[in-house]
Amino acid sequence: MRTLNVRLAAICLVVAVLLGGSVHFLHAFQLRRQADQLKVASERAEEAKKLDEAIHYMESFVALVPTDRAAQLHLGLLYAERLNARAAFVILEDVLRTSEGVLPDEQLRKARRELVNMAILIRRPQEAEDHLKELMKEAPNDPELLDLDGQILICNNKDEDACRQFRKAIEIAPAQVNTYVRLAMVLQPTKGRPRCTWQLEETDPEMLDLFAKLVPPSASVCYTSEQA
Repeated sequence: MRTLNVRLAAICLVVAVLLGGSVHFLHAFQLRRQADQLKVASERAEEAKKLDEAIHYMESFVALVPTDRAAQLHLGLLYAERLNARAAFVILEDVLRTSEGVLPDEQLRKARRELVNMAILIRRPQEAEDHLKELMKEAPNDPELLDLDGQILICNNKDEDACRQFRKAIEIAPAQVNTYVRLAMVLQPTKGRPRCTWQLEETDPEMLDLFAKLVPPSASVCYTSEQA
């Protein structure tokens, strides 16, 4: 009888282990399958320009697969596109903190660049400046980065320095229209803030025409000519 009980117990143990392993494997398989479906649904929604749906499905995917840093980065970029600046800032900052050596450098630079944008939107200029410095180490003359630097300088009430950065960005990338808009805004004097000055070359008619449409009449703009 003792031999029979030991043998029966051993059989039961083996069966329990096999069943437990099978249930665990099946559960993991179901979760993976569900996660894949959520990711595909998010991609399809994004392709269809249904941004809110894309975010919803990607949030669910990240909740199921919290170790997928690429998915977290993509979710942060979706938040940024939706202008959910605080959510984007939090997740992109987390990606940068945890993904060094995990994600390619190009993706990390993309995350950092968008993080600067979001930090400016939620009025956290110090964090924006810290991350921008890292980006400008590799690309000090990138016109988009120069534009971001100008925005940070405005947040810090350094309008003259902002004008210089905007001017430099325009000289490098004359088609970067948003920089003209920001420059026009900072040239507009407001209560408690003197207007800054900016020199615009008369030899660039396209720039003159575009700037004339954007700049306020009260702005202090100096026009220079090579013949002067």
